[in-house]
Amino acid sequence: MNIKTRILFGVLLLEVAGCAALLWYNYSSSKVALESIRENQIETIMSENRHRIDSLTQLMEKKVVELARVGEHFYELHQQSQSLSIDSFIIEYLKGSFKNFPESIGGGLWYEPYVFDEKLKYYGPYVFWNAKKELEFTWDLSNETYNYPDQSWYLIALPKNLSRLKGADQSIYWTDPYIDEAGSKELMMTVDAFMYSQKGEIIGLSTVDWSLKEMTEFIRKIHLTDSTHTFLIDERTHSLVG
Repeated sequence: MNIKTRILFGVLLLEVAGCAALLWYNYSSSKVALESIRENQIETIMSENRHRIDSLTQLMEKKVVELARVGEHFYELHQQSQSLSIDSFIIEYLKGSFKNFPESIGGGLWYEPYVFDEKLKYYGPYVFWNAKKELEFTWDLSNETYNYPDQSWYLIALPKNLSRLKGADQSIYWTDPYIDEAGSKELMMTVDAFMYSQKGEIIGLSTVDWSLKEMTEFIRKIHLTDSTHTFLIDERTHSLVG
């Protein structure tokens, strides 16, 4: 191989090496850029859905506090005139309150045993969305069989050893996710708010039941990559949803 051929061969090798280095640089730069874009997409998607979840939980909490204040008003009215039946007013109010609130499964007013009426151990008016997506009222959970003061959603806010005279450390409680055995059979959560008498004594709870069906569906639809799976973790209990 003469000197000219060796020089040409050497130049060719340098050009090939240079092209290879340039291609590797471009690949590495593109990979970093794609990863950055993907991270930004993931952050945007999670931020949007976190905002949606926060909005829904705030909506539930606002509703349950509203129910509690009205429940206190009904209690005071009944104490002032026990000869006056206010059942129909409560039923009308609950139906009207949840008529434009399809985000919930239902909700109710649950008074402590014999507190609303000394002749009644259970007084828990409740409305819910039935299978036909119609709002329905029921007294069916105000009985010894269901015994709502012993239900987990009630005890999480009002355990038996909690003084009804002193109140509690917080005004709102959320249950862990659970299956609604009493009606819809859906995965749900319940948010509780305390009802108080004018003397400051706890007289019961207002509740809003929230179906997690819609939430789990849109969580599953969040598609980040082909190999990812999205889910929610309850930070208090570390329970998985999704």
